[in-house]
Amino acid sequence: MQRLKISRRWSMQYIVLFFFAFSCCDESSKEIVPGIRVGKYFFGKTTSEQIFQESEDKDKLMNEGIMFTFKDNKLDSIVLSNKVYRTKENIGVGSTQETVINAFGQPYGMGEISKGEEVWRIEDSLAYDNMIFYCNDDGIVTYILLVSNTPK
Repeated sequence: MQRLKISRRWSMQYIVLFFFAFSCCDESSKEIVPGIRVGKYFFGKTTSEQIFQESEDKDKLMNEGIMFTFKDNKLDSIVLSNKVYRTKENIGVGSTQETVINAFGQPYGMGEISKGEEVWRIEDSLAYDNMIFYCNDDGIVTYILLVSNTPK
């Protein structure tokens, strides 16, 4: 019987590829990918049942600085006040306005919250595609609103 021989070089490449493909979205991921996901929470895919598996999960996550909204039971937005979640540029809560602008360029505008026809503009906020950074008077990001990239 003839044995299939795989070179060590090729087998290592497959191992590296496998590790890379599955490491980006593991349970411990804290990466912000605007419009796509925050850590293991995917916009438009993750359901409230997947996030809130136990009755105390909602309060626990709020205490950890992460809040969710859903549309048709799919994740629609996340508000972060937790410093562990970061973009690939290492931007997150605690970053300065200057650092955010250096990483993402000039913001498109000021953050807004609307309810019906009423619109409130949030001063000291930096609005980009699928994310708004809210800053305190010292120019430090205190929380981030991230929204789905999927059409409404």
